[in-house]
Amino acid sequence: MLKSLNNFISLYIDTFKLFGRFKAWLLLLCIFLVNWLILYSHYQYTNPLFYNTITWWTELWDAKYAGGFTHYPGHFILLPYYFSYAKQFVGILIEGGLLGAAALVFYRYIYTETEIKRYTIKETLKNWMHLTLGWGILNGILAGGYYYLPKVLDTFLWASPRRQMMFDYGLIPFFTILIVALFFFTIPYIAIYRSNVLSGVKNSLLIFIKRPIFMLFISGSLMLVPIIISLILKDPSVLVEKFRPELIYWLLLFGIVNSLFVNFFWMGIAVNFISEEE
Repeated sequence: MLKSLNNFISLYIDTFKLFGRFKAWLLLLCIFLVNWLILYSHYQYTNPLFYNTITWWTELWDAKYAGGFTHYPGHFILLPYYFSYAKQFVGILIEGGLLGAAALVFYRYIYTETEIKRYTIKETLKNWMHLTLGWGILNGILAGGYYYLPKVLDTFLWASPRRQMMFDYGLIPFFTILIVALFFFTIPYIAIYRSNVLSGVKNSLLIFIKRPIFMLFISGSLMLVPIIISLILKDPSVLVEKFRPELIYWLLLFGIVNSLFVNFFWMGIAVNFISEEE
């Protein structure tokens, strides 16, 4: 237990040492800026720059709610709903590749140039499809679980506020932490070793099987704030009624700012762990 705790602390300390890697921050900032633009365009959908696109998107994705999205305060109640789906769709295109490139920047810093000539950003970009698939598997399983678990457990949860609370505040957060822990090394492994997605998934699962409690602890430490934010935003109508509706936008903005640092520590911890295992 003490050895695992020391390993946990050392991984965070080693990752803090990577803060000066400007190229990695540029890659992660690209993800942040794209997500912020998606959020801002939904928030300011009446702006002529965004109106046609957002109107088309909201009606295309869910015409039933599209009308409510254009009225105050329904706009803010539905903002997390439309934003989350738009963010996922765009993320499929860019996030896996950019995270993989950031992981490679960290890896290149840890090793000397003579040792890693074969690990180039250009080579990683050639593996963009596998990085995208790795990101898609992780987020697809998460999204599928969030959608289907309530349906599967509907009979168990029905008419029981206590069970519903246990599901919302216990099972779903644990499910999130578990899935992230299982696929924690998929993207870094694909980027560093230029492997395919199946190899990346396999090696990530093998590491989890070898050290399950440690990986759950690592995953939980990274996902704590995102989980808290998601729980706060679980019922936006309550926030709209009790506070200013605009609070929804600021919570979502805080969420993507936090994701910038989550991605940094995710890639940094994973790369440091992999380098120690070599």
